[in-house]
Amino acid sequence: PNNSGRLIGKRIPIDRWAEIQNDGMLMPNFHLVTGIENKAQANMAVAGYATGFKNGILRPADKQLRPLPFEEGSALSMADVFDSDGSIVPEAPRTILNHQIERLNQIGLFAKCATELEFYLYRNSYRDAYSEGYKTLEPFYHLHGDNDILVSGFAENFLSHLRKSMQDTGIPVYATQGEGAP
Repeated sequence: PNNSGRLIGKRIPIDRWAEIQNDGMLMPNFHLVTGIENKAQANMAVAGYATGFKNGILRPADKQLRPLPFEEGSALSMADVFDSDGSIVPEAPRTILNHQIERLNQIGLFAKCATELEFYLYRNSYRDAYSEGYKTLEPFYHLHGDNDILVSGFAENFLSHLRKSMQDTGIPVYATQGEGAP
């Protein structure tokens, strides 16, 4: 993940997996200095105009491929970011996380977290929403439902697929519900 939480990487054929595990994969460090709009911040130490947006190396964080049930024939591997000289990149989000976990372990603590993924469902396509400046978004249901099970039931085809895909990917799901606020 980059500093905005977007999954950044490359798609490779499975017959290259052993090579990637052994040698890593070249990847521009550009992704370490971009925001959600994918525009680079100028002149950062890790990458930027001063460094020529050099390549780093992604190395799989573990040997396990995680099948993606929502994209048949695909799998995901998280990776750590290294400089071309082989040293770990301290600014990379996974490096920062691992450093904080080590600090906790040193004082006898451990980290545990959960996410609350919030989103809205609209009937508009991505293309239409973008072309209209996101000003004419049509909600999936005509009334605001908050935790109303009847209203969220109208989104159940999507939500059941989402829950199953997350569970099949190894991400436990506590619940899905409607939201009560912007």
